Amino acid sequence: MKCVDLMWVDAPALSPEHSVADASAALLRARVRSLPVIDSDRQILGMFGIHQLLALMVPRIGNMELGLRNMAFIKDDIEDLQRRLGRSTERPVGELMSTEFVSLQEDASLTEIAQTLHSGHDSLAVVSKDSGKYLGLISYWVILKAVEQAANKQ
Repeated sequence: MKCVDLMWVDAPALSPEHSVADASAALLRARVRSLPVIDSDRQILGMFGIHQLLALMVPRIGNMELGLRNMAFIKDDIEDLQRRLGRSTERPVGELMSTEFVSLQEDASLTEIAQTLHSGHDSLAVVSKDSGKYLGLISYWVILKAVEQAANKQ
């Protein structure tokens, strides 16, 4: 079994022009932690996900490289998180996406998929070996579901 056999073919993707609000809604609907950002030719430009959203909710001092670790003095309720995120909801994800990402080719093996997910990646874009175009998405849920289905067949 290869990546192409397991990937979510019609998985959502974002364009760089999608707003943070659009991306947040897409992540919730898809129930994944990150989605690829692709151009009109289906080339992957980056990934946008929960880490970028959380960074928008944390005060700037907490996002700095040597920022404060103890921010107990900052007002801390859901309305404050919503307010901080709200300042950025219309920003395009192209400004905020991570351009450092790992993708898999459609012929990646199950072991390669599991190893890549194990190394800290939660959603992986699958790209064509020939064209590099976005084909689908692999997440840890896909692997777990495949293993469980195989166990149920035994």
